[in-house]
Amino acid sequence: FKRTSYQQDNTAFEGFVTDSGKGLIAPPPAKAIRIQFYGDSITDGHSVDFPPGADDASATYWNNYLTYAARTARTLDMEYWCVAASGIAVIHDWGGDFNMSNYYDRVNPGDMTPSGEWDFTGDDPDIVVINLFQNDKWVNWGPHGASAQNDIISAYESLLLRIRAVHTNAEIICTAGDMDVTDTSSGWYTQYINSAVSRMNGTHGDSKVYSHFFTYRPQPGHPKAVDQAVMATSLTSYIESNFSYLFTRDTDGDGMSDSDEARFGTDWSDSNSIFEVQSIGTTNSSIELTWPSRTGIQYELLESTNLSTWTTNAGSINPLTPPVERMELTPTAQRAYFRLKAVAP
Repeated sequence: FKRTSYQQDNTAFEGFVTDSGKGLIAPPPAKAIRIQFYGDSITDGHSVDFPPGADDASATYWNNYLTYAARTARTLDMEYWCVAASGIAVIHDWGGDFNMSNYYDRVNPGDMTPSGEWDFTGDDPDIVVINLFQNDKWVNWGPHGASAQNDIISAYESLLLRIRAVHTNAEIICTAGDMDVTDTSSGWYTQYINSAVSRMNGTHGDSKVYSHFFTYRPQPGHPKAVDQAVMATSLTSYIESNFSYLFTRDTDGDGMSDSDEARFGTDWSDSNSIFEVQSIGTTNSSIELTWPSRTGIQYELLESTNLSTWTTNAGSINPLTPPVERMELTPTAQRAYFRLKAVAP
């Protein structure tokens, strides 16, 4: 996980060095739901680890892992993607056209050449969250005349159209805050977002664009870890309440939701891949069970002699060999039934 903004440093992954005779286990299946964030310093984690009431822009205190964005993705067990940069705006930037419309499609934000453009083929998240306008407000506080208001709304509308063009099926949540961009005493920018969302819904016939704002936090500085947690709770609740179909979706029609399959180590796109004991091997005194597994999930093995009363034979089994786990056991009775249970973290 990369904690810092691209402005702090870039990260190059060059591979693993393994011990002689050792290799890598297969990665867990991709998560069934993907969420994509576009944002500024609030989203990328500026000063998250600094004490409340102050800021420090050094890499030491940057922590995207504890932002509302990453927290929401983990809580909802979603695949997390984030494009965010400190200081980025929609229209009123700090100079140099540092607006999201110029950066949302970059492989590397520092490479603005045609070869640096991201290929969106097959890149269609289920949910997109856009949290911008904080820098616009600092640069151009307002109030704004009718012409300036329309310019701001149109710029946000244009960004939404760009995002929709590359994320064709996503539910798009337009948010702002928790800094003073959502201050109700000067909340013009939230009004501009609502106006742009209305244009998307009406003029462009796009019913999958919404607005949901974080409560204004009057304390100075960027949101710290505790503030980010409050924002995560708000966004998590909104997603659970409005997009429940994502959590019950069953792509392969095998009776188990995509989300549960992804959590428990089976392929949600393959109806033949289900969570069950795959094979049973026996010796003179023991039984070997195998089942699909993934790192991060614990398993419990229950035993019964009558299929009504169950006792734990082995609990808190941590998988060592995903995507398949094996366990050798000795039944406690001549006649025994076993039930395997996956326990999500």
